Amino acid sequence: MTGPQAALAAILVVALVLMGWNRVRADIVAVAALLGAVAAGAVPAARLLAGFSEPVVLVVAALGVMAAGLRGSGVLAGIAAVSLIFGNVHG
Repeated sequence: MTGPQAALAAILVVALVLMGWNRVRADIVAVAALLGAVAAGAVPAARLLAGFSEPVVLVVAALGVMAAGLRGSGVLAGIAAVSLIFGNVHG
Protein backbone atom coordinates (compact mmCIF):
# COMPACT_ATOMS: atom_id res chain seq x y z
CA MET A 1 0.00 0.00 0.00
CA THR A 2 1.43 3.37 -0.99
CA GLY A 3 1.60 6.39 1.27
CA PRO A 4 -1.39 8.21 -0.25
CA GLN A 5 -3.46 5.01 -0.13
CA ALA A 6 -2.67 4.50 3.55
CA ALA A 7 -3.44 8.14 4.28
CA LEU A 8 -6.75 7.88 2.43
CA ALA A 9 -7.68 4.71 4.35
CA ALA A 10 -6.89 6.47 7.64
CA ILE A 11 -8.90 9.53 6.59
CA LEU A 12 -11.90 7.33 5.72
CA VAL A 13 -11.73 5.49 9.04
CA VAL A 14 -11.53 8.76 10.99
CA ALA A 15 -14.39 10.25 8.95
CA LEU A 16 -16.60 7.21 9.56
CA VAL A 17 -15.84 7.27 13.28
CA LEU A 18 -16.61 11.00 13.51
CA MET A 19 -19.86 10.59 11.58
CA GLY A 20 -20.87 7.63 13.75
CA TRP A 21 -20.00 9.57 16.90
CA ASN A 22 -22.44 12.25 15.75
CA ARG A 23 -20.78 15.08 17.70
CA VAL A 24 -19.42 16.85 14.62
CA ARG A 25 -21.72 17.77 11.74
CA ALA A 26 -21.45 15.36 8.83
CA ASP A 27 -20.90 18.10 6.26
CA ILE A 28 -17.93 19.44 8.21
CA VAL A 29 -16.47 15.94 8.50
CA ALA A 30 -16.93 15.38 4.75
CA VAL A 31 -15.25 18.65 3.78
CA ALA A 32 -12.40 18.00 6.22
CA ALA A 33 -11.94 14.50 4.79
CA LEU A 34 -11.84 15.87 1.25
CA LEU A 35 -9.30 18.52 2.19
CA GLY A 36 -7.28 15.89 4.05
CA ALA A 37 -7.26 13.67 0.97
CA VAL A 38 -5.94 16.56 -1.11
CA ALA A 39 -3.31 17.39 1.53
CA ALA A 40 -2.21 13.73 1.61
CA GLY A 41 -1.84 13.69 -2.17
CA ALA A 42 -4.50 11.02 -2.68
CA VAL A 43 -6.74 13.41 -4.64
CA PRO A 44 -5.24 15.92 -7.07
CA ALA A 45 -6.13 19.52 -6.22
CA ALA A 46 -7.40 20.06 -9.77
CA ARG A 47 -10.03 17.31 -9.18
CA LEU A 48 -11.06 18.60 -5.74
CA LEU A 49 -14.66 19.44 -6.67
CA ALA A 50 -15.05 17.25 -9.76
CA GLY A 51 -17.48 14.87 -8.03
CA PHE A 52 -20.04 17.63 -7.59
CA SER A 53 -20.55 17.76 -11.37
CA GLU A 54 -22.12 14.30 -11.36
CA PRO A 55 -25.92 14.20 -11.83
CA VAL A 56 -26.37 11.90 -8.84
CA VAL A 57 -25.30 14.74 -6.51
CA LEU A 58 -28.30 16.77 -7.67
CA VAL A 59 -30.60 13.78 -7.17
CA VAL A 60 -29.35 13.20 -3.60
CA ALA A 61 -29.72 16.90 -2.79
CA ALA A 62 -33.26 16.91 -4.21
CA LEU A 63 -34.17 13.86 -2.11
CA GLY A 64 -32.89 15.64 0.98
CA VAL A 65 -35.01 18.71 0.21
CA MET A 66 -38.09 16.58 -0.45
CA ALA A 67 -37.60 14.59 2.75
CA ALA A 68 -37.26 17.78 4.78
CA GLY A 69 -40.43 19.15 3.20
CA LEU A 70 -42.37 15.96 3.90
CA ARG A 71 -41.13 15.89 7.48
CA GLY A 72 -41.91 19.57 8.04
CA SER A 73 -45.43 19.31 6.61
CA GLY A 74 -46.30 16.26 8.70
CA VAL A 75 -46.91 14.04 5.68
CA LEU A 76 -44.03 11.78 6.67
CA ALA A 77 -45.54 11.20 10.12
CA GLY A 78 -48.87 10.27 8.49
CA ILE A 79 -47.20 7.81 6.14
CA ALA A 80 -45.33 6.28 9.07
CA ALA A 81 -48.55 5.94 11.11
CA VAL A 82 -50.37 4.24 8.23
CA SER A 83 -47.48 1.88 7.59
CA LEU A 84 -47.38 0.92 11.28
CA ILE A 85 -51.11 0.16 11.22
CA PHE A 86 -50.80 -2.04 8.15
CA GLY A 87 -47.65 -3.61 9.52
CA ASN A 88 -49.43 -4.66 12.71
CA VAL A 89 -52.51 -5.98 10.87
CA HIS A 90 -50.66 -7.99 8.24
CA GLY A 91 -47.51 -8.74 10.18
